[in-house]
Amino acid sequence: MILTEYTNYGLSLQHEPYLISAVLNDNKDLNPTDNIIDKLTSSIHIATIGEYTNYMLSESSTFDSAVWTYIDSNSEYDLPFTLTSWGVKTLYVKLKNSIGESNVKSITFSAI
Repeated sequence: MILTEYTNYGLSLQHEPYLISAVLNDNKDLNPTDNIIDKLTSSIHIATIGEYTNYMLSESSTFDSAVWTYIDSNSEYDLPFTLTSWGVKTLYVKLKNSIGESNVKSITFSAI
C-alpha cells in the first residue's frame, strides 16, 4: 500500500511531504483495547514520504493557535505533544517543507 500511495502521489525530490500515518507512539501509555491514554504528555509516531522541515500539532482541525515547529526529518519521526485537558481528544498533525504543506492526519483517543 505504501508503494501504491507513493506512486499515486507522484513524488519527486521537489514536492511537499505526504503523511502516510500517525499513531500514538508509546504503547504503555495507551490501552489498545479501548483507545485510552493515561497521561497528558506523549508523542505521535509518523510515517511519511518526502522530506519535511516543520510539523504542526493541534487539538483543532483548523489548527487555531498552533505554530510550526522545526524538526530534523532525517532523525526524528516522533512528535511530542501535551494535551490541554483530559477527555476524548482528536489530535491533528501536518508537515511542511519549502515546497508546501502535507495532507492532515488525525488520531482520536480518550485521555483519562
